[in-house]
Amino acid sequence: MNYSAILKWYQLSGITEIIRETPVDRFLAFKNMQPQAGAKKALIEPITPLKKEPVLQQKDESLSFVAQAMSLSKEAQTLADLKEKISSFEGCSLKKTAINTFIGVGKEKNPTVFCIFDAPKAPAERSGNLFEGPQGILLQKMLAAIHLSPQNSYIAPLIPWRLPGDRKPSLTEEKICTPFLLRELELTNPDFILIFGAIPTRALLEIESITKARQQIQKLKVNNKEIPVIATFGPDMVSASQTSRKNAWDDLKKLSQLIQNKASNNEEDK
Repeated sequence: MNYSAILKWYQLSGITEIIRETPVDRFLAFKNMQPQAGAKKALIEPITPLKKEPVLQQKDESLSFVAQAMSLSKEAQTLADLKEKISSFEGCSLKKTAINTFIGVGKEKNPTVFCIFDAPKAPAERSGNLFEGPQGILLQKMLAAIHLSPQNSYIAPLIPWRLPGDRKPSLTEEKICTPFLLRELELTNPDFILIFGAIPTRALLEIESITKARQQIQKLKVNNKEIPVIATFGPDMVSASQTSRKNAWDDLKKLSQLIQNKASNNEEDK
């Protein structure tokens, strides 16, 4: 039996923990539930609740991990250094189930657009390539439609690790990972930001709804300057809904117009 292959299969399947730290003798538990001689049998046997960690302690722990992520990210002076910091970070359980640690790819200094999506999916995880699989291919097509590519833009996930089963991240996971992405924004210093999907929109803009976020051009303060932000639907929604596809195209055209206006202003200043 190849135990290594089994463990790897567990990892890719999203199995991250066991039920309890120690085995439980179910036969003994059943025996103890049997009524003693002469005792009245209870209609409902009492159930001993599992011990839970205090909510306050869990909250304090997550805040501590967020603080660690903020401190660690600030130490990074280059993107390569940032990836090393993320890889060494032990404050997010997603790292334990992931094969690869991802940061962005593309133009690393002053890209025209910094593009953000939620997290790498299974095909990207297996290949180590952010653009692998249907999501990555559609993402490239959407950017190419307004003449964006890794040569003039930078594309990064909010969550640097694949989530088990490609599930959505929890709020705690978002908050822990956000400082790393913010540092990535500081190091690249883009002209514009394009956000795909509700999850990174909520994490960076604190707006729950894409419909609300895309009503106007948003702003995000990076390196003491306000960068225009366009929020739109992610590749999953675009592929599933014709309405989302049309709205995303409208948002991309809006971003393209912003880019052209900036280029024209730069020409006039020369």
